Amino acid sequence: MENNATYNALIEAKRLVLSSPEYVYDYLEKHAKELPSEVFDALFKRNNELIKLGLAKFCNDYEILRKLFIESEKEDGGAIRCAVLSNPYCEFRGLLFEPFKDDEKKSILEHATSPELQALVTNKSINGSSLADIFKRTGWAENLADEQWFLSCIYALLGNPNLDQDYKSITPTGYSEGWEDYEHNKALEAAWQLLENAPLTDKWAINQKVLRGGSFATPSSQIRNSYRNYFKPYERIPFSGFRCVRDLL
Repeated sequence: MENNATYNALIEAKRLVLSSPEYVYDYLEKHAKELPSEVFDALFKRNNELIKLGLAKFCNDYEILRKLFIESEKEDGGAIRCAVLSNPYCEFRGLLFEPFKDDEKKSILEHATSPELQALVTNKSINGSSLADIFKRTGWAENLADEQWFLSCIYALLGNPNLDQDYKSITPTGYSEGWEDYEHNKALEAAWQLLENAPLTDKWAINQKVLRGGSFATPSSQIRNSYRNYFKPYERIPFSGFRCVRDLL
């Protein structure tokens, strides 16, 4: 059975290398993790933009991902570079993640476009320490320019799926796994600290306005001047027009 599987795999790999770019892209989306590095090399050498995009998005070969990122031009809108940064097979460790050498990581961060930053910080495989570094502006995020750091925080807070759930709901087993649990909680704690200390400006509120207190229809716990909600100026809800107050004198 092993020999049979081997020659069938060779035939399938050859067929894939000879197939249309559209077929290759769809195949990579479903079966990339099953392919050997030799197939990725052969597909890369075809020098087809759609195939390169599929490799960037689904390939799990670090060297191919590194080549794609470094060789791609930003004139194409940065699609391939964004696909590499959002690739779930990129395991984030320390400064950035596996495919890149140390001297390349700093350059990537310093020159990243807004879409590239978004792809990076919303990647579900970024570890808790790296997310915490973003929110605290430490480690790999320490030297980010003000605007890059602000965008990284906003993109991560709004778009990283791991921040929407507790650790047990994102592990395959559903159980705490020690260090990984600690890592995840580091990101959550850093995110809360950032939100507690962020200035109440339009920029940090993403152009939303602060609505303080409660109304006739909200729970009594919200009828206090320290309670805040955020809404876009053009949004209308029935509970925002009339505020309950009490004379304390």
